[in-house]
Amino acid sequence: MILPFLVRPVFSFVRPPVVPGGNNYGPGTYGIIIPDYNTLTVTIAGAGGGGAGLSGIDDGANEYFGGTGGTSAFSGAGVSMVAAGGGGSGNWNGVNFPGAAGGPGGASGGNNANSAGAGNAGGAGYHFNAEDGNQWDGTPGGRGGFVRSIFTFGAAGAPVPGASYTLTCGVGGGGGWGAFATGNAGANASANIQWS
Repeated sequence: MILPFLVRPVFSFVRPPVVPGGNNYGPGTYGIIIPDYNTLTVTIAGAGGGGAGLSGIDDGANEYFGGTGGTSAFSGAGVSMVAAGGGGSGNWNGVNFPGAAGGPGGASGGNNANSAGAGNAGGAGYHFNAEDGNQWDGTPGGRGGFVRSIFTFGAAGAPVPGASYTLTCGVGGGGGWGAFATGNAGANASANIQWS
């Protein structure tokens, strides 16, 4: 008895073509679905801290601080990128020297760049004009951190297309309180995701 020749089907997987694109993000939390890509670049510039205020002469220097910028992050399977917010600066009480400047926000997790204080700017300190014509400027808040990762499709630790990740961009720290002058808020965080 002769059996007919059996042909075993051969299956092959063909990746869909990559359509280059990108998006910018401001303050908030976003669910990110990873697109098809050959190269994926994620960049986060952290939020700045709040600038110093000018309080009354009975208040001590550094008694009041501007707010710290909110933390920003991109996270998911195998990836954790963080750009911390800059610190707020301390007030000047009108007698002593200006308060401490806000410290820079740190950064971690980027495979291309981690730079403390290279993110968005901190808020300017108070600007005060006295009756005698003298002017004083308070110390600024610290800049946020900066982090960037460049992923190659298929590389170890690279996000898988179709997977869900979370992106958070923090809010800039509020300006420091002052009875005579209040500092400015720091700049909000921003992020960019590009693929090609």
